[in-house]
Amino acid sequence: DYVEKHALGISSKECYAMKDESTDFVLHIPSERELEESDRSPHWIRVQVLNDTLPYYDWIFYTDVDTFLTNPNVRLQTFVEIAERKASSPPFLIVQDGMEINSGGFFIRNTQASFNFLQEWWDMYEQSKNWRFARTTYDQVPFFLTMLRFAYRGLNVPYDGECETRYWQSYGMVLACWNSAMSNIGLILKHRTHTLNNR
Repeated sequence: DYVEKHALGISSKECYAMKDESTDFVLHIPSERELEESDRSPHWIRVQVLNDTLPYYDWIFYTDVDTFLTNPNVRLQTFVEIAERKASSPPFLIVQDGMEINSGGFFIRNTQASFNFLQEWWDMYEQSKNWRFARTTYDQVPFFLTMLRFAYRGLNVPYDGECETRYWQSYGMVLACWNSAMSNIGLILKHRTHTLNNR
């Protein structure tokens, strides 16, 4: 059973929300009908769920069902406050900085830029489904490639889409391209605080 398998991760988040009255816990378990009617892997359902749920909140902290919140004394709002202090204007997306960006945990704000981002992330499925590594990375690569597009637009720098067209043969190649492309516009590893534009 899906819920039983991930019971510890689910309960860690539920307990956290019970302790913090300003935080709601929302759990979405895909129905059999959802899974049957979609030609995508179940991972893509998160994009639809976020699109449907975000209008009811200022911020959502999305996590995969198998992740754990291990320190209930750290308020989620702290991460938002830190990001807002560092950014030149209010951010709409907060992720961890690293060689690769994990779509299994991030903050997203209720703003038009976020809905634009979710739509573009969703639309990249058609392009990415034939990539050789698509069956093992699912929506992961489209997630950080959509971030790359937004970063270039936000800085008014032309982006030729080379990471999507030239380096799709392997996950390692597209990841190296992504890091190189980010560095080319000054978003160097560990120094990537940047407010993405909504264009």
